[in-house]
Amino acid sequence: MNPVIIVAVTFVSTFGGGLLAFKYAKHIHFLNALSAGILLGVVFFDLLPEALAINTQTQFVLGMTILGFFVFYILQRYTMIHACHEHGHDHHTENIGMIGAAGLTLHSFLDGAAIGLGFAVNPKIGFIVAFAVIMHDFGDGVSTVTILLRHKNSRRRTMIFLLADAIAPMIGAIIAVNMTLPESVIGAILAFFAGFFLYLSTSDLLPEAHRDNHSYGILGWTVAGTVAVFLITRFLVF
Repeated sequence: MNPVIIVAVTFVSTFGGGLLAFKYAKHIHFLNALSAGILLGVVFFDLLPEALAINTQTQFVLGMTILGFFVFYILQRYTMIHACHEHGHDHHTENIGMIGAAGLTLHSFLDGAAIGLGFAVNPKIGFIVAFAVIMHDFGDGVSTVTILLRHKNSRRRTMIFLLADAIAPMIGAIIAVNMTLPESVIGAILAFFAGFFLYLSTSDLLPEAHRDNHSYGILGWTVAGTVAVFLITRFLVF
């Protein structure tokens, strides 16, 4: 699939998720669960195997994965989570919501960069990463709108941030796909993004999926997402 088409789909996914959140944000827990499973599948069936194939120094690859996990943990800790914890301070609430939305926009930019770097390795990697990003960006669009409205931002400002969040992965992908990097660097970056996706799945999407719903259906959708990536990597992508 052409990377230009894929980055256009990320825009539709993010923007569509945001529009849905204006009306149905309380009913997306199953999508969050599915997205979490997809990201786990991408980490363990695609990004890490490819990173280890490029760079055979296992400790280095796993170290980059842990680094990716903690970098985005720290980023989220001081943007979105901080915003949620301080929502009771009315005189700061709009700014706090914007901080959270800005953090999600940066995440979306890096999602797009992951797509571009995936295609820089080969189309199979690009396709699989894009599949995960498209699913995740839908949730990003939902989260952007939810955070801003929760912190009393106007619908107009919320729409502006949603557009920025939708455009960000396109910019990231365009920049990354035109970069020429040594294979060893690409391997390290793939491992880094594996840590990023691992964090998003376990510390962001799964808690959101279970926040208002504790049924076995959540588990089923998570497993289904992981199995889907396994089948795609083994049988459907050439």
